[in-house]
Amino acid sequence: MPVDQSYYLDLGSGTDNVSRQDKALIPNCTGLCVLPSPFIGRSATGREDFYLQYLVRGEMDVWIDEEKKTMYPGQVILYYPHTAYHYTMRGAEDPGRDLLSPAGQKQEVQYYWVHFTGAEAASIVARCGVPNQTFISVSDSLGLQVEYEALFQDFIRRDALFEMSAAARITSLLVTIGRQARGNMQAEDDPRIQDALLAIHQRFREDLSVDDLARQSHLSTSRFRTLFRQRTGVSPKEYLTSLRLSRARMLLEQTDEPLSQIAEAVGYPDQLYFSRLFRSRIGLSPSEYRRTLSPG
Repeated sequence: MPVDQSYYLDLGSGTDNVSRQDKALIPNCTGLCVLPSPFIGRSATGREDFYLQYLVRGEMDVWIDEEKKTMYPGQVILYYPHTAYHYTMRGAEDPGRDLLSPAGQKQEVQYYWVHFTGAEAASIVARCGVPNQTFISVSDSLGLQVEYEALFQDFIRRDALFEMSAAARITSLLVTIGRQARGNMQAEDDPRIQDALLAIHQRFREDLSVDDLARQSHLSTSRFRTLFRQRTGVSPKEYLTSLRLSRARMLLEQTDEPLSQIAEAVGYPDQLYFSRLFRSRIGLSPSEYRRTLSPG
């Protein structure tokens, strides 16, 4: 019988909710939740990392854009960084609802989960085409469970190849889910969007406009926006902003460059605008964020 499990990258820091840029792809923590009683998982601001859930038993109510939807066994959902989430055992927040199954048995929810981060995390998610906060039904359920269980073993082993193996497990999960998502949408990758993503990553410091990217992709702006969101789960502007701020955080963490230089280095010549945007997304000003990194 499955038992509740959890594994953490850093047991001494006191937090597993971090964004890291010093590794390409790495899990912060992972595990299996076995929940025989009503529960609520909620965060109004989301996490600093990516959060991947795979439901294997029971049903959950999940709020997406303030609309309650049902998540069924065999489905996965990925929450991008800073995406609010709210989920419960199905019916747990409905007054007077009977939480017994149709057979009269007590409900139980089981789901595998992993939180991952890294300098290449967003790029890998985008290349796999796994959208934000979207249910995806996966036919290869056994394959997903095998990868999760293998990831657990990596955490137990923690040898010299731990980071490489863990990154491979996460990538395999995303590839499997991405292939299923493409099958669900009955559409292949559009190389024009792939080229646009490459351009954004190579030229994110420049004054890129959606109109310019659409024109270079030989698409109308509206069609480009639609295909881009299908591929990444976010708008082109949101993707570019997230990429720039991830780079800014890395520079704040790893250099002593003045804020004005960091702002310009990530595509914001106006330092005041950069600082306001950073605070609105991260919750701290750039200078406050830098101070949190100082020991003592």
